[in-house]
Amino acid sequence: MDLSAMMQRIDSDSDGKISKAEASSMGPLASGFGSADSNQDGFLDLAELTKAMQKLRAAREKSGGPEGGPGGAG
Repeated sequence: MDLSAMMQRIDSDSDGKISKAEASSMGPLASGFGSADSNQDGFLDLAELTKAMQKLRAAREKSGGPEGGPGGAG
């Protein structure tokens, strides 16, 4: 998954970061925004987005979700 491209799609005002409002339609990203925003500035930068996606993938694999479950990609 190309996180830079994903960030550009979500970042509607092209300021290089994702606000909580921009993340609001992104399901897991919206619900986990507070914990993903490690510096608590109200925005996610590429590093924070990368870390959040890694945690999400790890949680899915641990629970047998789409990427780690039967027939999954991982």
